Amino acid sequence: MTELEAWLKKERGRAKRLAAHLGVSKARMSQIAKRVPREHLLAVRDFTEGAVSLEAMLQTPVQLESADA
Repeated sequence: MTELEAWLKKERGRAKRLAAHLGVSKARMSQIAKRVPREHLLAVRDFTEGAVSLEAMLQTPVQLESADA
């Protein structure tokens, strides 16, 4: 279970409200809960007030180049 799926299940109606916020159907919301498309990452993080982090939503963590490279 993803961090977003867990967050959605904690309170009744969260998935419906987030779907409306993103402008997607409830069916699409269930897909997004498993893997958040890049275009929705910031909106989901902001909607959850940071409870679901960007790092948690990314399949592979973002690797930044070091200053030494």
